[in-house]
Amino acid sequence: MTRILVFLLAVVLAAQVSAQPLLFRLSPENQNILLDYAAFPSSASDQVRLEVYYQVYNSALPFRKVGQIMKAEYEVAIQVVDNDNHSAAFHNVNRSVQVANINRARSHTDYRIDQANFEIPAGEYKLKFILSDKHSEATIKRELKLHLKSFETSKAKLSDIEFVQTAKSADSARNDFFKANMEIVPSLLKWFGADGSNRLMFYIEINRSADSCSKVFIETELRHDRHGILYCDTLQTTLERPITCQLREISLDEFRQGEYELIIRLNDQHWKKLDKKTASFEVSWNQTNLLKYEYEEAVDQLEFIAEPGETEKLEEINGYEKRLSAFNEFWSARDPNPSTKINELKIRFYHLINIANRMFTIMGHRGWRTDRGRILIQYGVPDQVDDYPFAIDRPSYQNWHYYEKGEYLKFTFVDKYDNGDYQLVYPYNGLDRRPDF
Repeated sequence: MTRILVFLLAVVLAAQVSAQPLLFRLSPENQNILLDYAAFPSSASDQVRLEVYYQVYNSALPFRKVGQIMKAEYEVAIQVVDNDNHSAAFHNVNRSVQVANINRARSHTDYRIDQANFEIPAGEYKLKFILSDKHSEATIKRELKLHLKSFETSKAKLSDIEFVQTAKSADSARNDFFKANMEIVPSLLKWFGADGSNRLMFYIEINRSADSCSKVFIETELRHDRHGILYCDTLQTTLERPITCQLREISLDEFRQGEYELIIRLNDQHWKKLDKKTASFEVSWNQTNLLKYEYEEAVDQLEFIAEPGETEKLEEINGYEKRLSAFNEFWSARDPNPSTKINELKIRFYHLINIANRMFTIMGHRGWRTDRGRILIQYGVPDQVDDYPFAIDRPSYQNWHYYEKGEYLKFTFVDKYDNGDYQLVYPYNGLDRRPDF
């Protein structure tokens, strides 16, 4: 799966690195800002409608204590430049965020999504993103290459694929997420299934063009990275307007966990190919596909929070419906707030398993079974990670620190065999350690 932004590490002398750890926050993709884009046809034939999406985690924001709350005030500036570094478009916006306490301010899971919209000619560009603290000179910078293809052809063409987090009817074009009479919020992580919704949503547009046919066939295919094609459908539609909008939703109830490729083909009424688009996404680990396809593993995972003997009883249950009933009973007994529709503990549990699998899977060994994965699931995202990948006199190692929510804990993981599998060293409970920062 294509990563949106690669975490940047400065290359320094080995002697310096052994003395100074590389500090980073452990969050999905090791990032606190996600950046992506999609291109759509414009009402002006010589233009492309560019949508830029950015997801900012609390851990990236410059929070300050104001009275009894934490407040961040920042500016986001987005500039699109051509190959000669001439500005083609610019957008800036001021934002203010308030949270109740420092734990929320440092959260690696709380975020906000924004969108900037531009109309520019097709071509090759570079997008420059800058988040600036309003009270200091501190900034976070990101860059992204843009490949915007023209929609000016004699054939009908597909827009880029926008994966969708939420969509609802709307009647205000003043909303940055507004299009097709809807508020469509993008999914930048492109993970689906983990929140219990078990559905894939995506949005596309079809540009008819002046000389193209009005009737077309849209083929949609979902291909698993190991099991091949698991879904295929064909829709016939008439292109009654210059731009036809489609919001699609596909149930993931029968889908295995893993990486998928979404393939959309556009054919004319004689089944001649007009256009094709592909995009990657992931079906996350969740209770439904675990019970159907990985029941033994689903039970093993519960050992992190189960009482002695509980998992042995679950192992003996046969049949999906009985297993589902038993799992629902298991989680209901641990629901921290039964008055709500969701089980916060359950959502957090599988969210951490997904992070562990994405970050720590090594040589076919799933991330949640590794030492770092186990500590992540048991204790949550660490407050600080010190990474020593180039130590001279010892193998690469990491120190994980927990100090925000109670007793100080420190875990050390060593890459003994230089294969990326960092193993926990004594003391295994993280106690009786002193901070070294």
